[in-house]
Amino acid sequence: MMSFTSSNRHPPNATDFRSALERGVFAGQPECQRAALSCGLEKDYLSALRKGIPRLRRFMISRAKLGPEHDRIKQTGNPGHYSLWLFANALLLAPTLFEVLE
Repeated sequence: MMSFTSSNRHPPNATDFRSALERGVFAGQPECQRAALSCGLEKDYLSALRKGIPRLRRFMISRAKLGPEHDRIKQTGNPGHYSLWLFANALLLAPTLFEVLE
């Protein structure tokens, strides 16, 4: 599983794993998806997305090995885009589960 972190910090911190709902953005989208973390399974997809969306250019790509005990995931939106709902205990551990790749 790969996602963006909002800074160059390694390891990421808890603020890197705030959902759109928590940040108060994308108000017109379904609340369930706003409560998820956007992610992808392929680094190439996230790299292309970051190049194409100016606000993502300052973000770093991070990766974690997650299993069914950590989350639920569903392909949403564009091909390559997934919504990730971390369970409460995994969300607390997210800064230690994810590592910045770059």
